[in-house]
Amino acid sequence: GIIWIGTREGFNRLDSRTGKIQRFYLQERGQGTPISNEVIALIKQPFTKNIWIGTPDGLFLVDQASGRIRHYDDTQVNSLFMDKKGNLWAGTEYKGIYRLNPGTGELKRFPRMMEIMPAITIRSIFQAPSGVIWFGADYGGLFRYDPGNGASPPKWSHYIYDHRNPRALHSRSVLCIYRDRGGIFWFGGRSGIDKWDPRTRAFGNFYHLPNNPNS
Repeated sequence: GIIWIGTREGFNRLDSRTGKIQRFYLQERGQGTPISNEVIALIKQPFTKNIWIGTPDGLFLVDQASGRIRHYDDTQVNSLFMDKKGNLWAGTEYKGIYRLNPGTGELKRFPRMMEIMPAITIRSIFQAPSGVIWFGADYGGLFRYDPGNGASPPKWSHYIYDHRNPRALHSRSVLCIYRDRGGIFWFGGRSGIDKWDPRTRAFGNFYHLPNNPNS
């Protein structure tokens, strides 16, 4: 198969069958207004030849079929996620998230997140089978967004570090998110690992104790 790899100097296409690597740049040196070729996040849109790329200079769409590159937004993008409906979610530096409809080009921002915590940086995005979307923030904890179903309105929940509560989130930052086969959510942070059981809605914490070699 084909593997796409983002680097500090453009992005690479690796054919795992042949071992051949092709290198691509968002902009060749000396062309137009300088933009960064550093790739922070990269995702291929299913059933298309579109590659979405997050950079320090914003979001870019690379259309492999035509060779064209389109610039959508100039806010640094740290994470990208394609949901079940085909919408692209972008986690940004200091400006929360936005959602892009690739078909129409409509870009929707979510000011409610910024109201909860201004200047929020998003590092990870994950969608549960129920449709609920989780966002891991840098020094901002964890956000849970339930889009609703028409009968119920959208709802935001925010989980933050609380050292006094053993059943609360332990990490101030959530850098990666995973859901196992048993439905338990796992959150990787700068201070260890948290797990969340949707049945009890309680967190469990796993972290290293310097004086305990078995931790």
